[in-house]
Amino acid sequence: MYKKLSDEKYRDLDPKIISWERKDVGNETPLIFIFPQPGDNIKQKNYFAVKDYEKALFYSKGKFLGVLGGGVFEIDKKAKIKGTEIIWIDTSILEITWGVPQSTGIPTKDGHIIGLHGDLKLRINEVKTFYSDIVAGKKTWIIKDLRNWIISLLQTSMRDIFKSYDAKNVILEDRERVINLIISKITDEFLRYGLELETFNVLGIQVPEGIEELYRTEREKSLITDELELLKKKQELEAQKMEFEATRKIFEHEQAALDAKAKLEEKKYLVEAAKLEKELDVDILEKEYKAKVAGEVAKIKIKGEKEVKIAKIKADAISEKKEKKSNPNNRINVFLSYSTKDSVYFKIPEISECLKKLPRIDEVLFWERDSGENIIKYMEKTLKTTNVFVLFCSENAAKSHSVEDEWQAAFQLRKKGLLKIIPVYENEDVVPVMLGHLLNVKYSIENFDEFIENLYNEIIRENNI
Repeated sequence: MYKKLSDEKYRDLDPKIISWERKDVGNETPLIFIFPQPGDNIKQKNYFAVKDYEKALFYSKGKFLGVLGGGVFEIDKKAKIKGTEIIWIDTSILEITWGVPQSTGIPTKDGHIIGLHGDLKLRINEVKTFYSDIVAGKKTWIIKDLRNWIISLLQTSMRDIFKSYDAKNVILEDRERVINLIISKITDEFLRYGLELETFNVLGIQVPEGIEELYRTEREKSLITDELELLKKKQELEAQKMEFEATRKIFEHEQAALDAKAKLEEKKYLVEAAKLEKELDVDILEKEYKAKVAGEVAKIKIKGEKEVKIAKIKADAISEKKEKKSNPNNRINVFLSYSTKDSVYFKIPEISECLKKLPRIDEVLFWERDSGENIIKYMEKTLKTTNVFVLFCSENAAKSHSVEDEWQAAFQLRKKGLLKIIPVYENEDVVPVMLGHLLNVKYSIENFDEFIENLYNEIIRENNI
């Protein structure tokens, strides 16, 4: 039905070549062009051209034959009939502004109506899907039509998201999270319709009069409370620093005393070695004399005996010195991450107490017991000292944002080699995909002691790949 020509050049106004001569007229700029138009006769045409920023769909009597990229194509004689249709679609990057006014805006979980506006950039990637599912048989389709379609899709998507958030979360506390959710959902929806999203920006959020100021006042009060708490923590930290400095000085003093004692003991061993060397010299002379009298030749053997005895004395002195100075620190801090709904089922407090009684376990931490502070601040402080991160996987944990934030932060530290992650599970289906290759410990409430033993062995195991 058509054949692409190699290195064929054409003139835009050549009457034998079909091409799309576009003009930019703002919101009225067309995004598609269909041949034939009223009055066109395909029998008078020999070629059609597709520019690099266009794609064309070729139909014959309603049957789709293919998608064509940039180039010049010769029309076969069999295609020069009624029922042949060529549709050009603009695939260049399109910049579109969008807006959902507050008057027809999106309701939040607590019933407030919110409006939004912004801009985006996209390109039509899958032209057949776009033409079939969005244009849907229309003879014309302009930028204004695409904008209206996008706004309709945005309203539907944002309703699904905003129903889970109060207005205060959307405006202040979870603003970035909400915007990221919108971008993620819109990106997926665009792909379904053959559109590729390049950028998406929310430039403004409109709320009922007075509500934003009220929320900002509450936020400022919260910030003041946080600052006071931070000041208190700083004061406690300064006190701890002073205590640490005093302890350090005591340690340095004791260490200096130990070093001095070690030097005295080393000197003592060297003195004893020197004395013994003198005694050995006398002993050796006596043995050599006896050997000469007896006619034996054993001088070399006797001297070797002397050197071995002296070397052993010196080695014992050095070994004892090193032994006293060495104090390896091989303790392990463990953090338990779980949904608070599973605390009783997984026996979190019992697990903590069992592990702390075992060798090499220094601390076993979990947020519910150890801290009443904000979970994010607690995690930032705790993960810095954690060697092993134990994640209790369950349906409740999979739905918990806090648990997700915890294990993803731990996963980033694991990639840097700073800690080890151990997933504990009953059902592998609820284990995060990125942690699936780490499964070694299965939870058993019936064999709790055996579970503790397996968990401890995995904690102290060196490799965790």
